[in-house]
Amino acid sequence: MNRLLLALLLASASFLVHGDEPKPSTLQEFLAKLGYVAVPLQRGSLNHLFADGKVNGRKARMLIDTGSPVVAIDPSKTAGMQQLAKIPPKIQAVFGEAWTRESVVGIDKFHIGSLLYEAEPAVVIKLHSKRATTIGSHIPRSGPEGDYDVLWGWEFLSRHHAFLDTSVPALYLRGDDPDTDVATLFGRSLLASGFTQHPLARRGMAVEVTATVNGHPSLFLLDTGSMVTLLDGNQAKDLEVDIGKRVAQMTDLGGNVNTMSLTMVRTFGLGELSLEKIAVGILGLREMNEYRARYGAPPVQGLLGPEVLDRARAIIDCENLRLYLFDRSRLAVRKN
Repeated sequence: MNRLLLALLLASASFLVHGDEPKPSTLQEFLAKLGYVAVPLQRGSLNHLFADGKVNGRKARMLIDTGSPVVAIDPSKTAGMQQLAKIPPKIQAVFGEAWTRESVVGIDKFHIGSLLYEAEPAVVIKLHSKRATTIGSHIPRSGPEGDYDVLWGWEFLSRHHAFLDTSVPALYLRGDDPDTDVATLFGRSLLASGFTQHPLARRGMAVEVTATVNGHPSLFLLDTGSMVTLLDGNQAKDLEVDIGKRVAQMTDLGGNVNTMSLTMVRTFGLGELSLEKIAVGILGLREMNEYRARYGAPPVQGLLGPEVLDRARAIIDCENLRLYLFDRSRLAVRKN
């Protein structure tokens, strides 16, 4: 597809979102013209994003987790898979260390919607559990929603040129490499339609995003695997945030326990977008920040979860590290 045709398509698409909130079918139809396939996502009761697919011909439930750097698979789904590599038996979980099955396996056939991916590497780690455990790499939960078989992490999403619409929700993937101009021109169309762009940054195995909490500059990890957006309780005073009431006891993949509280922040800023009166969770992130410090990384003030992304109508360009946000309050002003 040549650049002129792409430009004409994108220019014609902008009026579909200008002056009103983007419509899911419109975005899907438009991206289909650019070679993308829509994978519908289900939002679980605890805010997590799931898709259904197949692993080597067997049905599998999959979690979309930008907080995880890799694809992970439960050992119950690895029968007959070839081991590709050995890895350390311990990895860093949010509250401490977690145990892997010490191997990376190759998934021969990975069906997602109408797409087929072959020879996909995945870390073997126990994802099924009857106890309270984490969703993806970061946030704990308990109950039947924990029965997922595969975790899609950032490496998979970025390598397959994914766009993640957190509000619809839907994931857009393709089976081949796009034209080099597609992402840039698509971004220009979103900007012309009222979105703003906020950069993401990759540091080692984590994807970072800058924000402000009550006007204080802050650093977050982008984590759609979180139940809610979280702040570090050890830094709450510096951010002018009350700890709030304890509401749940959480356990991570390694069995490490922490307690979550809920509180309210006055303002939460993402680039040009400012959200008011945001409810967030409070957890101690000391172990995570100590782990980051060992590698020379600055501390994070929290994890940016799906409910704030949804409120900001976020679309994530995973390959190019771009976060597109839409100010819903502008719609109310126009209607008035």
